[in-house]
Amino acid sequence: MSFEIIKKLKVSLKVLFNIVTIITFVVSILFLVIVINSRKNSGNLHIGNYRLYTVASGSMGKVMPTGSLIIVKNVDTSSLKKGDIITFKSNSILITHRIYDIYEQANGERVITTKGDANSQPDPTPVLSRNIIGRVHLKLPILGHVLNFLKTKHALIIISFTLLGVCIFEIISMFKNVNSYFSKRQRNSALPN
Repeated sequence: MSFEIIKKLKVSLKVLFNIVTIITFVVSILFLVIVINSRKNSGNLHIGNYRLYTVASGSMGKVMPTGSLIIVKNVDTSSLKKGDIITFKSNSILITHRIYDIYEQANGERVITTKGDANSQPDPTPVLSRNIIGRVHLKLPILGHVLNFLKTKHALIIISFTLLGVCIFEIISMFKNVNSYFSKRQRNSALPN
């Protein structure tokens, strides 16, 4: 191999390594924000009008298997329609089921009947509009397990050490580059013109 090809390969690898380092740093910061945000909000992650939850049961079957990450968007309950998948509170528990039926009570309040796709019967307790968290906007299988892990102390420790490692590596790399720059400059100034 010629010296020129080796030099180009070294530069390419250095650029690739810098890109990987930057991506690791950004992802670690993002995960750290998720961990801190979820700890601040009693384990629930809120980003603007969106909330992230993990599916804990199989009541929605294959549509949302256990361990799926769901992103729930706050919506005006009057926009909900039959067939929408919603997350709501029932006796202090969060449930995510499909809207089975919608009707209005005598006092004008909307009442929603829900049903898990894997359940044979609709839920026995109707959902009042005030108990609705929002409509499921996005479902991502398996990623709920990742979200649950990110809420743990272990994740906080791993992310913190990853960030610390990247920072230390970057500082060492910066000092090497500065030292290399001054060494080259000194060698160049020592050469006769």
